[in-house]
Amino acid sequence: MKRSRQDLGFLILRFGLAAVFLFNGSQKILSWFGGSGIASFAAYLTRLGVPYPHFAAPLVAWSELLGGLSLLSGLWTGYLLAPLAATMTVATIVNARSGFDNSHGGAEFPFLCLCSILAVWLLGPGRFSLPALIWDEKEEQ
Repeated sequence: MKRSRQDLGFLILRFGLAAVFLFNGSQKILSWFGGSGIASFAAYLTRLGVPYPHFAAPLVAWSELLGGLSLLSGLWTGYLLAPLAATMTVATIVNARSGFDNSHGGAEFPFLCLCSILAVWLLGPGRFSLPALIWDEKEEQ
């Protein structure tokens, strides 16, 4: 019984993270949910002082969208969460200029996302994932 509760809790963590990154990635790439697209995101990165913003913007957007799909399905977490962790590391560093408090644009939220991504990356996709359900695997290799 305890194992099932842990698996369910891990699924909830993956689902919550997936919702955040699918939402943000689709705003940037597809302009869904009121998003303004890659060009506007690149302009935002320019204002933040991020180097090579027109190169970084699509990398960030695709890492969010593909990382979100990976979190949702459990597929390729060992590969697709690495770029997402790198994205959240940079976001944490950039937002840390404003301190830690999220209400002042600080690093609190990206840091929480980074820690959660790293936990999923280290633990693998879990029992309630496509790899486990389809191929009867506990973790991806």
